[in-house]
Amino acid sequence: MYGLRILVESSGIGRKTSLVLFVIQVGSCLALLRTASFLADFLMLNCYSQEKTDMYYKCKIIETQDYSDLQDRINIIQDAERGALLKRPKTLGLGSGEGGVSGSVL
Repeated sequence: MYGLRILVESSGIGRKTSLVLFVIQVGSCLALLRTASFLADFLMLNCYSQEKTDMYYKCKIIETQDYSDLQDRINIIQDAERGALLKRPKTLGLGSGEGGVSGSVL
């Protein structure tokens, strides 16, 4: 079986529930699950004024060029190179004893 296994272990004497400790535990859980950063991004990008949103977007998000077709172009170039290698005529080796021209080229 595959998946996440979450083990929760607790020890101590339970007498009263502390609201402060409960909020700290929930905050730690949300921080570990990265939901706090998602919530902060959502609030900053959707709930604040346009000026603050633009400044936050400019600092938080770096836009890059779209290179999604790069792998396709690399494959096309590699296929063309392989095809050129297969179509290249075989040359006789120099001094190989296979009837080729022996000697050096000046």
